[in-house]
Amino acid sequence: MAALQLLTIPFTVLNIFGVFGGAISLVILGKWYLLCIGIVAIFLSAWGLSLALMPGTLIGMIAVPFFGRPLWFLGFPFILVGSIYTTAVIGGWCLLVVTFFYTAGTDATLPVLLWAYGVAISPLRV
Repeated sequence: MAALQLLTIPFTVLNIFGVFGGAISLVILGKWYLLCIGIVAIFLSAWGLSLALMPGTLIGMIAVPFFGRPLWFLGFPFILVGSIYTTAVIGGWCLLVVTFFYTAGTDATLPVLLWAYGVAISPLRV
């Protein structure tokens, strides 16, 4: 358990300082358009992803009537499909964001990737 807690330290530092460092570096480098696109994406992505994730929830809800009955195992394929759909939407969003920002600002790779990381995970934080 202690080893797992030690592994979370780099991700915590990346979440706290990396995104702000990437944003500040983009300001210094004059990449305002990437910063503005990222801020707009941060605000609109939570709404857009919630709409995109609804079908996965609905597919998972199809499994509810099967549980508590003798044929309970028939609900698991619906849960599996709903989970795969949710994972695909989240993975697709992250891939889309990183690909867009990387191709838009290739001369400042590290700041752009740090900013893309922040934009990609911001709607997924709770």
